[in-house]
Amino acid sequence: MHYTTAGKSRLRCGAPLLSCLLLLSALVLCSCVCTSLPRPAAAEISDEGMPKRLCADVARLTLPGPSRRAANLESLNRAADYIAQEFGKISGCRLKEQKFKVKVDGPDYRNIICSFGPVDGERIIVGAHYDVSDSVKGKAHKVKGEKICPFGPATYKSVDYQEGDQPGADDNASGVAGILELARMLSNDNTALQRLDKIDRRIDFVAYTLEEPPYFDDANIGTSNMGSYHHAKCLADRGVPVRLMMSLEMIGYFSEEYPRCALMNSLCPHKGTYIAVVGKWDQRSVVSRVSDLMAQKGTIDVVSFAEPSIIPGIWLSDQRSYWWPFGYPAVMVTDMANYRNHNYHETSDTIDTLDFKSMAGVVEAVYAAMIGY
Repeated sequence: MHYTTAGKSRLRCGAPLLSCLLLLSALVLCSCVCTSLPRPAAAEISDEGMPKRLCADVARLTLPGPSRRAANLESLNRAADYIAQEFGKISGCRLKEQKFKVKVDGPDYRNIICSFGPVDGERIIVGAHYDVSDSVKGKAHKVKGEKICPFGPATYKSVDYQEGDQPGADDNASGVAGILELARMLSNDNTALQRLDKIDRRIDFVAYTLEEPPYFDDANIGTSNMGSYHHAKCLADRGVPVRLMMSLEMIGYFSEEYPRCALMNSLCPHKGTYIAVVGKWDQRSVVSRVSDLMAQKGTIDVVSFAEPSIIPGIWLSDQRSYWWPFGYPAVMVTDMANYRNHNYHETSDTIDTLDFKSMAGVVEAVYAAMIGY
């Protein structure tokens, strides 16, 4: 394990840490030491309006009603329509829908894509899923209106979520809000857009459907019904070169508490105020480069994990679709999900639990990696 500083602090963990069940056996094979170095002063986010926009996007995606699970097609389409609407407002965004079916006679499911740069350029993909899990726990939950968007006037009234309705604020409206904001940032960055043309590179922002169970199948790496699998397969079938894929998977929950995994906490004793970059051991150089670029921005603490693919935690999102069987370089950017957020797959995963200022710091760091990679 190695710790360095660049902007805000960055912790790189090169031993298997993400699974409490497999961590002990991993420790038999490798030793792990954390060393802290002085870190420079934190950088402030450059756009004070970003937390409010992120909050507004999450609020729209988590409106009460049947949750955005696979069985509720109307709710999924409502979310997809909102994402397409917001992408459509962004200057220079080439908007596209990728439709696919799970069953031949079944309904269409939709990935929403916003592209910048040369049409045939080498791709950088930044994606996030907009569906929620069908395995929901918890009772009815109420969110008071004044807590929904604390930045500026409250736009939304108090809302009541019924038993079984999962708002999915952190998982994964936060990631979707992140890609919407990244697209807005790129649209306003003429220097970056000119550079894309010069180096023949294209950036795609993709909002995926069907990442969650029942289509996320632990026993089937690269599940063919996931929206991200359909996107990755389409690229592979056409021979499209992919430089990097980043999956934004839960980026809004931050806490002064330590990780919920005791073994992990004992080895990496850092409070839950960082964002993690997670990837495969055989792509550790990709993980290292992305986390370095994010940390250099200085807006959020960054921890990186490059682990053997047998560790379950590293493939619990859409990056797995690009790894297997297509071999694309991909990482997950995450607040550590159920290792930190006790609202994971609960009806209590609501907007009032998110930290939008820290989330804005994550978005700015991801933007730096996206442009600099």
